Parts: sequence; structure tokens; C-alpha cells
Amino acid sequence: MAGIPDIEISDRHERILDAIVRLFIESANPVGSRTVSKNIDLEWSAATIRNVMADLEDAGLLRQPHLSAGRVPTENAFRYWITRNVKPKRPGAELQERIRSAVAA
Repeated sequence: MAGIPDIEISDRHERILDAIVRLFIESANPVGSRTVSKNIDLEWSAATIRNVMADLEDAGLLRQPHLSAGRVPTENAFRYWITRNVKPKRPGAELQERIRSAVAA
């Protein structure tokens, strides 16, 4: 499953997925719709969030460990999230020089 998933989702789906990934990273626990609606400033009800979560599960971005649990992001969800939220930075001049010296040695 290497590579970046080629997935297109709506803005609503993307915002809810972002919230789920962030909450999962903070807690390392499955995330439920009520948790999302209480912890993130979104204008949607827990029922709407549940429906979006089901769509994201159908798209392979979330999974439900068991029936009474919330959802957890899949590997594809993390890849999707990282490509949209993590921007690489060029190393500073000092680090570049240290890298050059290490490679030349």
C-alpha cells in the first residue's frame, strides 16, 4: 500500500476526517461522532458526523475495531492526511552543511 491514495472527498468529509485523525493521534483510542462534535468546532450534529464517518469507512479511510467502538483512521487515511497537512521544510544552512560534510566523509 505504498504511495499516496488518490482519493477525492468533499470539504465536509475532509474536515471531519481531519478532526478524527487529530483526536486519534492525541488519544490513541477509537473516535466516536459525539467526541468529534464535542471537541472540534464544527457546525454539524453528531448524527451528520456519524453519516460522514460511515462514508469515510466505505472509502477505506476509517475502520471500526468492533461494533460498539468509534472509528480509527486507516493507513490510507494517515497518508491522505499527511499529504494535505505536513509540508516539508528545507533544512537550514547549518544542517545542510553538516549533511554535506557527513556525505563527503
